[in-house]
Amino acid sequence: MTSNSGAIRWGKTDGDDITNSGLFIGRNSSGSPRFVIGSTNSFIYFNGTTGIVSAVGVAESATVGTEENFYTDPTSTHIFSISPLLDEINIQMVGGGGGGGRNGTSEGGGSGNNSGTSSIVKVVTSGGTTRATYTAAGGGYGNDCGGTGCGGGGSFAAGEAGDNFVHPGGSNHSSFAGTGGAGGAYNTNSAGGDGGTGAGGGGQGQAGGGSAADGGGGGHEGTFYTTTLTKASGHFVSTDYIEITVGAGGAGDLVKSGNTMGVKGGGNGGNGRVRIKGEDT
Repeated sequence: MTSNSGAIRWGKTDGDDITNSGLFIGRNSSGSPRFVIGSTNSFIYFNGTTGIVSAVGVAESATVGTEENFYTDPTSTHIFSISPLLDEINIQMVGGGGGGGRNGTSEGGGSGNNSGTSSIVKVVTSGGTTRATYTAAGGGYGNDCGGTGCGGGGSFAAGEAGDNFVHPGGSNHSSFAGTGGAGGAYNTNSAGGDGGTGAGGGGQGQAGGGSAADGGGGGHEGTFYTTTLTKASGHFVSTDYIEITVGAGGAGDLVKSGNTMGVKGGGNGGNGRVRIKGEDT
């Protein structure tokens, strides 16, 4: 090493070597400062003669990705950029809850039953090809009670409660928990409340005598799914990204008011939720 020549290097033959994988920091044989790190397709290069720094084929991530990332909005597609530091990515998700069935009314009729939609996570390559797809199914819709006296009991019986979703990991994942929505009671046009995350709609109508079977059936909770992706197993590479679609809760079934459809008889199901957390092992 002299004042005009010398470097710390590994894999590189000189300060202008952008072919071999490795590192060069120092001066080249003509005494010009150089810095280059990387390989043929991805490298950072400093030309000390002209003062230019070039970055070729590098990936940029908004965050390291090791924090908890929650997605709850079902109206748009979300993107998670994979940091080159991540070796593992844990995915947890629940589908949307099913909508509650309508309460019985003298008019009868309904708008059809609405299950929750699936939460979907896709690993997508930089070229736009889907590498893998993971799904948590939505919950089923609640049954209707379409006429006077169905199920027996009095004329203002409560509807069936919508299912609650509880994360199988317990209280450490309380942000996933959902509360079942409230639906209309039998023979009324009163709308019930809606579910929380991953919860079913329907249920808990106005107070009154009779069997719970008189009111509309509660919607069912969304399905939970979890998996851990590892770079070592080829589940992803650092240039991939993750595309997230949150499952929407099913709408509560409607009943007729006279000849007009539009009075809500069952509660809406809760929307799903997706959690993504990376690990640098």
